[in-house]
Amino acid sequence: TIIGNDLVRSLQTNLRGTEDWFDPLTNIENKLHNSITLCEKWTQITKKLTFLYWPNYANNPWTENEFIPLYSNGFMDRLKEVLKLRMIFTQLQIALVDYNKDVDYFRLLKPFEEVNYLLYNYYTEPRWKSAVEIFYEVLGVIEPDIVDVFRLKFQVYGSNMTALIMELSRFHLLLQLPTVLNSLSAERQNFLEQIQYNVSAIYPSALVEGTETITSNLEVSQLVFPIAEARINLNKLEIYSKFAEDALNDMRGY
Repeated sequence: TIIGNDLVRSLQTNLRGTEDWFDPLTNIENKLHNSITLCEKWTQITKKLTFLYWPNYANNPWTENEFIPLYSNGFMDRLKEVLKLRMIFTQLQIALVDYNKDVDYFRLLKPFEEVNYLLYNYYTEPRWKSAVEIFYEVLGVIEPDIVDVFRLKFQVYGSNMTALIMELSRFHLLLQLPTVLNSLSAERQNFLEQIQYNVSAIYPSALVEGTETITSNLEVSQLVFPIAEARINLNKLEIYSKFAEDALNDMRGY
C-alpha cells in the first residue's frame, strides 16, 4: 500500500502542468500513456508477489488473499478516462474543422475548468464524475453533427473501402458512440456487405491469377508473385477484420 501510494504521488508530481484541458493532447499524451503503464506494471508486480511467489516462500509464506492495489488502480482508471476524454475531444475537433462545422466544441471542456484530475481521492470523485457526465451530455447535443460528418465520409469515399476504413479509424472513438452507431446503421450494414463481398472475392482466384501473370524471367520463382499478392490480400483482410470488430460487430451478418 505504501509503495503504491508513493507511486501515485510520484506520478502526480510528474504530471503537473498537464491539468489545462485546452492544451493540445500531443503535449501530454506520452506522459499519460507512460503513467498508465507504470500503474499497470505495479498491479502485475503485486499479483505475482502475493499470488505466486510469496505464498510459496517456506520461511514466511504469504497467507492473505491476492493483494490488489486499489488506490493506484483507481488513479490509473482516472488517467485512462482523462486520456479517452481528451482523445474524443481531439477527434471531434479535427472532424468538425475538416468539414467546416460551426460548432462550439470547446464547451465540452468547461466542466473540467474547476476540476483537477490529478487530485484523486474519495472526496474528489463525485465532482469528477459530475464533470464527466456533463461532458457526455454536451457531446450528445453535438452528436447529430458528428453523424453528418460520417455520412459525408461514406459518400465521398464510396467503394474505396480501404481508404474509407483508414479515414474512419482516425475517429474510432466518435464512431463508437451509441447514438452515432445507431444513426449510421444503414451505412454500416451496407459497408459490412461490401466487406463480405470483397473478402469472398479475394482468395478463390488469387493463386490462379498469380500464375497466369508470372514474368518470363526464369531467374524468378513462379511462387514469388502469388505469395506477394497473398500478402497484400492478407493485409487487406486484417484491416477489414479489425474495423469490422470495432465498428460493425452489431450488424446483421457479422
